Amino acid sequence: MGTFLQELSRRNVVRTTMAYLAVWWLVVQVADIVLPTFDVAPWVMQALIVVFAAGLPIVVILAWVYDLTPEGMTRTDADAQPKPLAGPLGRKIDFVIISVLSLALVAMLVNHYVIPDASAQLGPRSVIVLPFSTNQDEEGSLLADGLLGEVLTQLYKIDALTTVGRATAMHYRGSAQSVRAIAEEVGVASVLSGNIIEAVDRARLDVELLEADSGKVLWGDSYELPRTVEGMFRIQTGIATQIATALEAELSPEEQRLLADRQTTSDAAYDHYIRGEGFRMRVRLQEAIEAYEQATKEDPDFAAAWAALARSRFHGSFMGIADTTMAEAELALEQARRLAPDAAETMLAEALLAGSFEASTEILHRVLKLRPGDADPLIELSQGYGLRLRMEEAQEFAERAVVLDPMNPGANWNLAFQYAWAWNFSEARRFYDRALALGAESLHPWAFSMRFRVYLWGLGDTAAARQILEDAPAKLSTTWHEIELAYAIRDLDTMRTLLDAIEEDFSYRYEFLARLHRLEGNVELQQQHAESARIAGESHLESLLSKGAHSGDVEETRSYLAVAHALAGNEAEAIRIITLAVERMAASTDRLNSTSVYWNEVLTYTFLGQSDVAIERLRALWSWATPASLTPYRLRTDPDFDALREHPDFEAVIAEAEARVN
Repeated sequence: MGTFLQELSRRNVVRTTMAYLAVWWLVVQVADIVLPTFDVAPWVMQALIVVFAAGLPIVVILAWVYDLTPEGMTRTDADAQPKPLAGPLGRKIDFVIISVLSLALVAMLVNHYVIPDASAQLGPRSVIVLPFSTNQDEEGSLLADGLLGEVLTQLYKIDALTTVGRATAMHYRGSAQSVRAIAEEVGVASVLSGNIIEAVDRARLDVELLEADSGKVLWGDSYELPRTVEGMFRIQTGIATQIATALEAELSPEEQRLLADRQTTSDAAYDHYIRGEGFRMRVRLQEAIEAYEQATKEDPDFAAAWAALARSRFHGSFMGIADTTMAEAELALEQARRLAPDAAETMLAEALLAGSFEASTEILHRVLKLRPGDADPLIELSQGYGLRLRMEEAQEFAERAVVLDPMNPGANWNLAFQYAWAWNFSEARRFYDRALALGAESLHPWAFSMRFRVYLWGLGDTAAARQILEDAPAKLSTTWHEIELAYAIRDLDTMRTLLDAIEEDFSYRYEFLARLHRLEGNVELQQQHAESARIAGESHLESLLSKGAHSGDVEETRSYLAVAHALAGNEAEAIRIITLAVERMAASTDRLNSTSVYWNEVLTYTFLGQSDVAIERLRALWSWATPASLTPYRLRTDPDFDALREHPDFEAVIAEAEARVN
């Protein structure tokens, strides 16, 4: 043995192997820092380790067969006397080994102490619950997702825990990423994973809570999985309380009460409810609605099912992705309110249908006290504050929602919306693009429209705006966006072609035709189409008034009618109508509709040639400005303002706009 060790030393095998291992360690440490930064797939790191491992025996063999000498590489003479490396060359190799080891040590220290670890972002009591894997069929998988939703609902009630939201949890369904990679991506300290195993006569859920950085098991358990209210409730409550215990989160008496609350004793009703939760987790709202309806039929006193039904009907109707109505949502809410008016589920639905900002806001703040970890009320609060241009609160709640549910396309879209509303177009672009990558095409067409206008009017990137239209989902109509783009870049031929292809007889089409002919200097055709816009607008206004429509919609329509009169040359009537619309909107908190009214006031006076008044009203619009209105690019390029650009104060208005852009 001694002779063999001497031979290893003589042939410099040990020295060479140490150098190779040092390089290997350095590469792994650097890769551990760099690869996650560029979102490189986990298999790349695995491949690096495999390659270096495969190379180790080759290096050892080569070191045995060849010598590195001051004269270069030579084949080892088995009978020669030991000739270890010494002198400058040996010292150089030793220096390389020490240097590589030092660099690797530095990389390791940077990775662990300088670069924030997962727990540093959301805190040591942060957790993501990954979708439960299962060997069951589609129905069983659906129930697994529903159980996940219920576990998350329980965790949201615990103030000391930070629980990543539903959409982000579902984002990792079927993911091949490692636990640590997922934790680093969302910023949590711990990860709960589970596996449902179905046998012939029973099913079992195995769960395990892991510390993200170390992979240490913090807690684990197995649960029999019966299809009963009692059994399912015991599992979800048990998991939530055990996570809290493992993460040293003390439960208050109120939290204990909330965790123990259950609202049905019907196994059949709860089974349908769990299925509905599974469909909702997958954003399949029509199927969720049908499941919740079945739950309420099995147990008419099941308040949570009524509340979930109200929310799903609201979102399904609002986004146009389910066969339902707002009136049906109201009916479901009435039942939930009758049965459990103070339950968080009821209040979430109530806030959506409250009808006023003040009422909705008050309800949502109450919900947050019951579910401090839930991102949904944060999103709703953000939208409410944003539409009233209370931008500090709007952004605060939007940012909190994205932190809690970072892979939620709705949360990212909402944050983009708030940034755009606050004139921070670069950040708006970043989060619109992120929302789109996460699947925001499933959201309301507003998401698409707002993103388009951020690029067109906010950033002045007409090429990108055009690309957005070309990449639009087939189900989404983009005709009016195409007309808006053509008008913005003064492509009148394209604009005319698009307008001529529209068969509907409504005022907006005629108004744009009038504006087109205004640019061409054809006064006769301008007034002709403006008169058609007036007739169609008056008909629409009468229809809204007869239906008792929302006042914001009525006054917005009235303001468009004023623009039609202005384009037709009816000065006195145009001023009378726009003055009436502005007066009636003055006391409104509906900033979205009010913005349109005040914007049309500027256009009315511009088209009438009253530039002084138009400039005055333009400046008054600052407090109501939206991302589609007073941006520097729009002021400089929009054809509607051609008549104002010679006004001595117009450049000052542009400067004011530029000062507002973040």
